[in-house]
Amino acid sequence: MGNWNPHGSYRSPFFDTRISGIDIGAGLDRADPFVTAPVSFTGMLIDAEPYGAYSSQLFFDDMSFGIDGGCCIYGERGTRFHDHFVNFSANPSNNMIAGVASVMWQTGFAKDAGLRIDAHDSKALQTLLARMGDDDVLGVLVRFATYRTVYYDDPTLANGAPATKAAALALQAKIAAGGFQPNPARSLLVGTVGLWRRGEMMTEASDRALTSTMAPIPGQKPPSQRGPAVGTIFARVHDGRLTLDLSNAIPCANRASDKIDLGTLKVTATDPAPAVAIMDVAQIPLGQYDRAAYEATSGIVDIPLATGQTLDGLDLRVAGSDGTVYATEMALRALPTTPNLYLDEGDSTAVDVWVYERGKPAGAGVKVTMSELGAPQATSVSATTDASGRVRFPLHGTQGEVTGLVFQAGPDPVLPVTNDAFNPLVYTYMYLRVLPADHDIGSLPPTWDNVHGHVLANWEAMAPCMATG
Repeated sequence: MGNWNPHGSYRSPFFDTRISGIDIGAGLDRADPFVTAPVSFTGMLIDAEPYGAYSSQLFFDDMSFGIDGGCCIYGERGTRFHDHFVNFSANPSNNMIAGVASVMWQTGFAKDAGLRIDAHDSKALQTLLARMGDDDVLGVLVRFATYRTVYYDDPTLANGAPATKAAALALQAKIAAGGFQPNPARSLLVGTVGLWRRGEMMTEASDRALTSTMAPIPGQKPPSQRGPAVGTIFARVHDGRLTLDLSNAIPCANRASDKIDLGTLKVTATDPAPAVAIMDVAQIPLGQYDRAAYEATSGIVDIPLATGQTLDGLDLRVAGSDGTVYATEMALRALPTTPNLYLDEGDSTAVDVWVYERGKPAGAGVKVTMSELGAPQATSVSATTDASGRVRFPLHGTQGEVTGLVFQAGPDPVLPVTNDAFNPLVYTYMYLRVLPADHDIGSLPPTWDNVHGHVLANWEAMAPCMATG
């Protein structure tokens, strides 16, 4: 079992991260005083269990955008960051452990729980601060995507290469010689900070989801043969425009993180099946999603809509210039409010699940099915949403174990969702982590030797097992 952090601190700080631009409805602005403000974050990346690669968490205390005394957004943690939508086909050229993957992270900072916005002369922050007075606004949401993970400060390394082994041995020698050595795994990131509106999920994207089809890209190996794939795209219709979040979607063509040329992407809308009518919505040329555009806008693409055009009740999709469909809208999605839920053995609780229909809370009467990820049989339980579009499932800590739970909204769930068929770009899920009750250990005197020998030593032996960027 590998250890990605030799000092065992799990420390995961942002480095050289800053505000690249703002948009308050008039397009990208790089002149606002808030632009270039540093983003400060230090968390603990916890991925210390061998059950899967979809459950990393970033524990932290606070996060800031800007500096004290200047233009600044400061937030005290309400809940940790959880990873979602892991795309293991984001950068096949970077075949060094988690280097192939990209992943999204999200959390929210409530306006009545330690959020502070110091606007000064920033029009962007003045606008944001004014919106905090709206009843429909809960605070700010922060979402970012990490990608292009590099190990040992060498982007040329690959799994199994002699140079990789040499780099690992060199780091071991540095550690043996004493002194602090930095985390050998480092990623790039892009992200957004914006309004957290009532009805939006705090821990993962609840916008309209155009889920990945995992379609092969012309001229590239298919994803089944470790080729690239377009990830899930998120969309929002507001203020007369369609906004697409491509931050975790367009795969990289090389280790330098240049984006693959998919030609001019075509956004269309259709009536739900069995209708076949297709309406053209927009075209997105390479210059709006290539590496330069991606880094400038964090993958956000704004598309003006025709006057009165709403796209309500229509299914969106994105295709390449050759007609290959890369992402199609999943109209109904069921999202658990707690992506990682901890429970003591023998205890019981419940998880709330919110159902969204094309990015908005669904009403009553939607069937939601919860099943166990990887179960060999069709083990499941179903419930129906109330008027607020929510359901609640009881959970029981019958024994110490970690169980992946998948949620599907609608009348025809896929059962069982096997490990081979599970795709984190499509399915919504959570992990139930039941802490085992060991009565023999519980009866021992609470001495350091007993605590370390029977509890902490186990964590030292198994943690952390890094599987995602």
